[in-house]
Amino acid sequence: IQSSADGISWGSGVGITDGTLISAGNYLRADIVIFDGCISGLRIDFNDPTISINGEITGLTDGLQAEYSYLSFAIGTNLISTQPMTVGSFSLSFPVGRYLPVSGETLDLGVGARFYWSSNGVPETVVAQIEDITLSGGFVVEWDYDPICERPADVYLNEDGIGDVVSFRNTCSDDITPVNNLIVTAQSQNESLVEVSVEDGRLVFNQQQEQSGIAPVDINVADERGNLWSTTIDVLVASVDDPPTYDILPQEVLVPVGEPVTITLNVQDIDTGIEQVSILTDTSWATIDQYRNLNLAPLSPGTFDISISISDGTTTFTESIIVLATSDPDLLIESVEFDSEKMIVGSVNEIKVWVRNDGFSPASLVSIRCFNGQTLIGSANITHISAEGLESASCYWQLPMDAGNTSLRVYVDPTHDIFEISETNNEYSSSVNVLPLNNSGTTSVQQDTWMANLPPSAIWILAVTIILGAIIALQLGPGKIRREI
Repeated sequence: IQSSADGISWGSGVGITDGTLISAGNYLRADIVIFDGCISGLRIDFNDPTISINGEITGLTDGLQAEYSYLSFAIGTNLISTQPMTVGSFSLSFPVGRYLPVSGETLDLGVGARFYWSSNGVPETVVAQIEDITLSGGFVVEWDYDPICERPADVYLNEDGIGDVVSFRNTCSDDITPVNNLIVTAQSQNESLVEVSVEDGRLVFNQQQEQSGIAPVDINVADERGNLWSTTIDVLVASVDDPPTYDILPQEVLVPVGEPVTITLNVQDIDTGIEQVSILTDTSWATIDQYRNLNLAPLSPGTFDISISISDGTTTFTESIIVLATSDPDLLIESVEFDSEKMIVGSVNEIKVWVRNDGFSPASLVSIRCFNGQTLIGSANITHISAEGLESASCYWQLPMDAGNTSLRVYVDPTHDIFEISETNNEYSSSVNVLPLNNSGTTSVQQDTWMANLPPSAIWILAVTIILGAIIALQLGPGKIRREI
């Protein structure tokens, strides 16, 4: 008899001639050698039954021949043991596995007594009492087979899919354990690609994001006694070329001419290198910068429909965006004109201000203010300046009575009523040398010059003022002297 723990490696074997106990492993293998006759069968029991007999012999045994007087015990026709007729208690125990009948047959246990007298005829009494006979060590072997299941088919998934659920336990059966009590377990050999779990006997497969390949999955089914059915299936996750992604673009964008606007596209692609993703526009002034953002720099006012295409070579997206290109006026003081030789103390001089519109849109109702230090000395308005146009207006300044240098500041659109491209170029400042009045004969000439510098409107105002003053003085003067005779 040879034994093995795994059914592969076997021991050297032990010769058995009588039915003694076998030191067995998980597997047994019997080689039978016969020299005569035939083999009707071979039985290897998993039992180790033992008969235990307790009894007592009392009385007188002087007239008995001890070697020929005894109790005998048998199973069927097989003598299994004897007990000498010796006064006293006895207890016997011996294995009887080899004598057990086959399944379905009757177990016959017999007890016999043999008395052999050799005496002078004096009567003697001997009592052999059997108190109990016990058969122990036997057990029933119930063979529990492994569960049987249908092998699930390999599972096919897409990397961007939602996984799969496979009904499995209802395909299994077992000779003892109910199907609903079978324990199903599953384990992925590559959890970085596929995760698997069991829910109410169903196999639930979930692929990891943006991963593809093959993941073997081990599936085991155990019954209530630990018998196991197992298999391995493959879960194949097919790769998907994901399209590029980008931020949602606005439908319309307001872009002032001369002030470029940048729109962040945030283009990304999981499966394609970002440098291989092309971003194109159909307009020369709509460009893509080094950060892959959209720069809009229209050259003139108007409404433009810009097309933008984003492609990874497999998938192309085309988006449209409406650009409302606007242009504001940009007012600046190009020059200030006055006659420096006529800048005499107390005189009124014209300060002519030339204003240019550098923007692409016209400007209307343009106001101008002139200051000497912090004192407002005059203001003027220009009704309209066309785009890139040049217009003028004049302030009239009555010079201070002190000769010397003084400041002249001119502002265009000082209250910022006109929205401009730039508000930093609306000021002009200069120093003006005020000439003194000479006491020489040139004084009258200078006075005549002063009068000549007055504008016609100022002369008319001065004349009206003198006439009104004369009328008021005439009314307020004393009445005529009346002469009485």
